[in-house]
Amino acid sequence: MSRRGSISKFVIIGIVSLLLPIAVGFGVLFSVLSQRSQIHKIAPRIRHYVSNRMISETERMATKPAPLFELNDPEGAVHSLKEIIKEAPVLVYFINHECPCSVDAEPMFNAFASAYKQVKVVGIIDGDLKQSNQWIQDNKPNHLILIDSKSKTMEAYKAESSVYTALVTQSGKIVKMWPGYSQGMMDEVSTAMADLVGAPVVSLDKKLAPDDMAAGCAFKFSVH
Repeated sequence: MSRRGSISKFVIIGIVSLLLPIAVGFGVLFSVLSQRSQIHKIAPRIRHYVSNRMISETERMATKPAPLFELNDPEGAVHSLKEIIKEAPVLVYFINHECPCSVDAEPMFNAFASAYKQVKVVGIIDGDLKQSNQWIQDNKPNHLILIDSKSKTMEAYKAESSVYTALVTQSGKIVKMWPGYSQGMMDEVSTAMADLVGAPVVSLDKKLAPDDMAAGCAFKFSVH
């Protein structure tokens, strides 16, 4: 091999040695950026702001007669508030079948149902039968779910978005209503349920709710 050929060979080896780490570096960078783009495709849980108006409107519902309802469960059985409160006080809350917050909050309502069996927990969902069944299958509630695809009950309770909650006595009065969920709301609901049935207050897992009060997605009716 000529001297010129040897020099060319060493030059090529040197260039390859220089470019190889750069190529590997670009490969690693591309992999990281690709993973980041996949992370951004994961939809975040969206929580909505609870305004002073929402709080004051729910406060005005306290001690008022709870709006009556008569709705079907997914099996077609009819349940009315009038009949349910003959057995026990009721914690009524509202579910938007498309709302991430309804999914996020469901373990909290399951915890209420498990902790206070003397109170009936009733979720009212705005989906049709198929949508409601799918929501139930996905979220596994341990309590009664009733279907109101036209959101008439939500409108009657002035529950403009999901996770609005009302505690109703056996005399049919609203003890208190909440426009969203939070750790403080969990404490208030737990204490109110315990007081209503004369039971000890149960300490619930605070991780089931956000620090600050948050509401879910709006229902499809006009807010007056």
